[in-house]
Amino acid sequence: MKVLHIIDTLGRGGSETLLLDVCNSENTLFTNIVLASGGGVLEPEFIASISKLYRHDRAYPIDLSLVKKIRQIVKTEQVDVVHSHQPVSTLHALLATAFSKVPVVHSFHGYTQDVKNKMLVKVILPFTQQNILVSNTMRTQIRSKEWIKSVPNVTVVYNGVSLKRVDGTGGNIRDELGLGEETFLLGMVGNINSAKDQLTICKAMNEVVLVNPNIHCVLVGSIQDTKLYEECVETLHQSGIQQNVHFLGQRKDIGNILTSLDLFVFSTVNDTFGLALVEAMLRKVPCIVSDIDVMKEMSGDGRYAKLFPLKNHNVLSQEILKLIQNVEDRRLLSKKGYNWAIQNFSMNKHLASLNEVYRSIVKFH
Repeated sequence: MKVLHIIDTLGRGGSETLLLDVCNSENTLFTNIVLASGGGVLEPEFIASISKLYRHDRAYPIDLSLVKKIRQIVKTEQVDVVHSHQPVSTLHALLATAFSKVPVVHSFHGYTQDVKNKMLVKVILPFTQQNILVSNTMRTQIRSKEWIKSVPNVTVVYNGVSLKRVDGTGGNIRDELGLGEETFLLGMVGNINSAKDQLTICKAMNEVVLVNPNIHCVLVGSIQDTKLYEECVETLHQSGIQQNVHFLGQRKDIGNILTSLDLFVFSTVNDTFGLALVEAMLRKVPCIVSDIDVMKEMSGDGRYAKLFPLKNHNVLSQEILKLIQNVEDRRLLSKKGYNWAIQNFSMNKHLASLNEVYRSIVKFH
C-alpha cells in the first residue's frame, strides 16, 4: 500500500518531525511518499530519508497547479491513500482526488484558531474519509467547540516517537555548560511562549536554588515571545540565580540534552499531545508535568509522570525538591514512564494504528 503525505512546510514543527520519523522508520506496512508545498530546515533530512520527497510550492491559497501535481503523483505512483496534515493541504487533496477511488485522511495536529482556517475545516470535513486526532482530550475539546461540534469519521491515533531520533549521539550538555556530574540538572524542551509557560519554572527555580545552589535548569526552544523571555530573565536576576538557568535556544541534539537530565519538567498550559514529554519518557528521564487534561491523559493520570497544579510554582518547587532528595522515587518514575511510553507512544505502535486506519478505508485499484 502506498500513502502520499501532503504537508505545508518542512520546518522544525511537531507535525513535520512526526512525519520525518514515519519516513525514517523501517516500515513494512505501507510505503510513504511526501509532497511538501513549502521548504524548511528539515528538507535535507527528508531528502536523506528512505521515503521519496516531492516539492511543489503553493503560490496561492487555492493553487490549481498544486492540485494538478497531486493528481499526477497519485496516478504515476499508484497511490492508495492521501494523508494530509493541514487544512489547506487537505482541500487541495480533495480537489485532486475528486471522482477517484483514492480516499483522503486529514490529521488534526493542533487547534485551528483563525476564522479563515475554521471556515476551511468546516468545508473539508464532510468529504474526508477519516479524521485523525492525536489524543482523546483533543477529541473532547474539539467537540465542545461551537464551530465544529460534529466531526465525522473520527479516530484517535497517538503520535509516535522514534527511539533512534531521541537516542542521542553521545554528547553531553553538561560539558558544554561546564557542569559536573554532581550538579543536579533539570530541564524543559519547548519554544518559549505563553503556551509553554517557562515563567513558572523560573519562579520555581528561585525556591529550589535557595535550598540547593547546585541545581541547574536548561530551557530548550526558540524565543517566540520576547516579552515572556524578558520576564523570565528579570525574575531570575531579581533572585540572583541567572547563572543557574540556561536558555539554549533551538537545538538539534535533543537526545543528547535529554540524556544529560536528571529530571524533565513540562509546564505547558495548552497542548494537544505532549511530544516533548514522551521524548523524555523514552530517554528514561523522570518527569513532572502540569495537570492540564491532556497531560493527565499522557501521564496515565499521574501514574507515569508527577503532576503539579497549572502555573503553581510553589507546588512545582516542592515536587522538584522531593524528587531530588529521593533517588529511588526518580528511578521508579523513570522506569514506569519508559514502559508506558513504549506501550503507547512508540513509532511501531503509531505505524500499526495508521495502518489500521488506512486499510479500513482503502479500495485497492
